[in-house]
Amino acid sequence: MALDNGFTKMKALGDSFVLISVLSDGSLLWEPYEVFQTKCTMDVEYVPVDKQTCAINVRVWTSEIEEVIVRLSKFAISLTNFQANSEWDLVGHSAETFILTQSSMIIFSISIQRKPQYYMYNIVSPILMLSLQSVFTFAIPLESGEQLGFCMTVYLAFAVFVSASLPVSSVLSLLGKYLLFLLVIGTLIVIISTLELRIHFRESSREIPGCVQGLVRSSPFLQCRTCRQRSVDQMPEKVCRF
Repeated sequence: MALDNGFTKMKALGDSFVLISVLSDGSLLWEPYEVFQTKCTMDVEYVPVDKQTCAINVRVWTSEIEEVIVRLSKFAISLTNFQANSEWDLVGHSAETFILTQSSMIIFSISIQRKPQYYMYNIVSPILMLSLQSVFTFAIPLESGEQLGFCMTVYLAFAVFVSASLPVSSVLSLLGKYLLFLLVIGTLIVIISTLELRIHFRESSREIPGCVQGLVRSSPFLQCRTCRQRSVDQMPEKVCRF
């Protein structure tokens, strides 16, 4: 018997020192053990609340189906020696026998669910705090000279989270998409802060570029409104003109 979907190589189950016991009724008892490393396709779209199902395929490799057929016992998967994991919870398990053309095989399936506490405390919470900090970038006085440095620090923090905090996969998770969105917003904040500083410290004697003047004239929301007060029939009235 061998592990059919091993991660490194196909290896026979058991070893030479694991002997077979012959019982008085003629039956044979063989209890091998092995530490398996198998391949499992991960779906990380819903990290950190994702659920994964992995399989361990054990096949009778050297005997024909007429010679050996494997069957499941009453307790196919025993959790007697199971130890809890700090990152995953075991939420289900099953076993099923398959009769192939030339051999038989048992597939043991285990379902595990990620514990979200680590991601919530170390990734999601800092991301939300950084998002709030990005909003207050424009509240920093321009004269202090710290606005650009602050938004660059927040931007680099987002970049570190994107590159180092998520599982490596060809599928981008929802959390990864949110991080990418925040990274784009951070880039826009850096660009806007740079332009804002350039305009603020611009010499007053320099003429405003024609493109900026045209932009202001074309949008009624950017035009400045001036108000003056005049008396008509002894009643004050505010007249605003654009």
